[in-house]
Amino acid sequence: MRRRNLLNLTLLGLVGALVGLVILRPGHEAAQPSPRLSEIDPRTITRVRLQPVTGAAIVLHRTEQRWNIVEPLRIAANPVRIRAMLALLGAPSLGGFRAAGNDLAQYGLDPPRARLRVNEQIFEFGGVDPLDGRRYVLHAG
Repeated sequence: MRRRNLLNLTLLGLVGALVGLVILRPGHEAAQPSPRLSEIDPRTITRVRLQPVTGAAIVLHRTEQRWNIVEPLRIAANPVRIRAMLALLGAPSLGGFRAAGNDLAQYGLDPPRARLRVNEQIFEFGGVDPLDGRRYVLHAG
């Protein structure tokens, strides 16, 4: 039993040394976080307009107390759904390219499936990449 414990401690020390080499090796840099879809602070958003490809636009306005739907009808908005929608703005962007010079129709962005206007910034949502299921979003070119 004593020999087995010694072997286990030796293996544990070897694993610890390998982990230390990987973490502390010279030139090792921590993985950079993915850039975000936008840097908009959700607390600064006061007006949202969602325009689907078909149907009426939905306009939301924030007061100090809550979010309200003001078009096409006037009613209090569901705060859970609003938080989920605004969380999309801070989602990681896993890749990007300039829209100029590209055929946007192949990405479902000409015309877009939906347009989201947040304060004065516009986000256009297109198709889904068939390989990884990520959605194409056009924002600021």
